[in-house]
Amino acid sequence: MLAVVAVAAVLALVGGGFAYATLHKTVTLSIDGKAQEVGTFDGTVADVLSSQGIHLTSHDAVAPSPQTSIENGSRIAVRFGRELTLRVDGQAKKYWVTATTVDQALDQIGARYRGADLSTSRGSYIGRDGLRLAVATPKKVTLVTAGKPRHVVTTGVTVGQALADLNIGVDRNDEVTPLTGTRISDGSRIVLVRIDRKMRVGEVSIPFDTVTRQSATMYSDQSRTARAGRDGLARIRVRVTYADGKVRHRVQLSKVVLRAPVSEVQYVGTKAPPTATAPSVGGSTVWDSIAQCESGGDWSINTGNGYYGGLQFLQSTWLSFGGGVYASLPSDASREEQIAIAEKVRDAAGGYSPWPACAASLGLL
Repeated sequence: MLAVVAVAAVLALVGGGFAYATLHKTVTLSIDGKAQEVGTFDGTVADVLSSQGIHLTSHDAVAPSPQTSIENGSRIAVRFGRELTLRVDGQAKKYWVTATTVDQALDQIGARYRGADLSTSRGSYIGRDGLRLAVATPKKVTLVTAGKPRHVVTTGVTVGQALADLNIGVDRNDEVTPLTGTRISDGSRIVLVRIDRKMRVGEVSIPFDTVTRQSATMYSDQSRTARAGRDGLARIRVRVTYADGKVRHRVQLSKVVLRAPVSEVQYVGTKAPPTATAPSVGGSTVWDSIAQCESGGDWSINTGNGYYGGLQFLQSTWLSFGGGVYASLPSDASREEQIAIAEKVRDAAGGYSPWPACAASLGLL
């Protein structure tokens, strides 16, 4: 009897060991690329994940599918979803990825952004809490400096960032169009004008004015200068604004008079000039008679002796009495123009004495 019991006990032990060996499995569980071996009696992928405390969301990935039956040596891979907030040139968009590095994530969403500047390296790890990634793409823009355009490539998102990316410093006086905070894109045009302001101190003249006074003792066609004018002198302080090296405008900030100007004083006559009443001599005017005596009545004569015209003027006399308004030489003026100047010479002399010989022969002296 004891022998029978012993045999039954041995059979029970052997049978239990066989069942354990048959139901127990060893599987490889990979979490975000990190593998470990797990012993389990579970029958499906979902059961294994549940027993390991792994709960999937719609953003996670598992292979094979949760319903798949497992066996000894099965491999289960789990990739947890990560929220990737991508801000490209200032425009934000969200993605869910299972990649664990920036480079893999960009591959996963199909956006490599070659040549772009990233806010973190492409090999940076993306944790379960996700990642915010800024991307600045290269842009071809036209940059105008000193009035000359050139084509450049920048990853700047705004005008200010583009200038900084190109190592172009800008101070508060410089003019940038469009404004530095303006977003740019392919084909944008940036114009930079260097503004410089400098103070200048110098001396300038102050023009004198003319004071006109009337004189009843002078004829209306006469005038004389009683006092000559003189310019004044002032020291001025000026702010000069240069745009790309060229003067844009000047602003006078102060003025100190060093010497006041002196006004010119002129007197002009108000008396009506006398009306010439030339006496008739031999059936002609006195001037025709004098001309007949002086030049044979030839009003355009120029004999080369220094006297010109019918009344034989010296050129200096002709010009000093205003003959230059008619002609530089008396012989080039008309008879009437020569008589008009002769009357001024007569009035200044108080008679016909400037033509002494002819005036005497005609009884005018």
